[in-house]
Amino acid sequence: MEAHPTGVAGAKAPAGSRAWHALDEDAVLGLLASSRAGLTQEVAGGRLAEHGPNELRQAEPVRPVTLLIGQFKSLIVWILVAAAFVSGIMSE
Repeated sequence: MEAHPTGVAGAKAPAGSRAWHALDEDAVLGLLASSRAGLTQEVAGGRLAEHGPNELRQAEPVRPVTLLIGQFKSLIVWILVAAAFVSGIMSE
């Protein structure tokens, strides 16, 4: 699935533009419904209510045992383990 060129859900890119970085300043401000002065308190409050705060969620830490077990979910790892076992038996 291709990402939207503006990076903004529901925003329409101007005809002929293909990438967010290729848009001029006025086009970007128009797509984001903003201005050079920034957002009004009402618009910012509405976006906060709709999208939530602009913050990254903290990921839960992964335990080392879980990481180790996760390594053996791939078929290629099992092929390599089998090859190492055969090589050990043949004293190679």
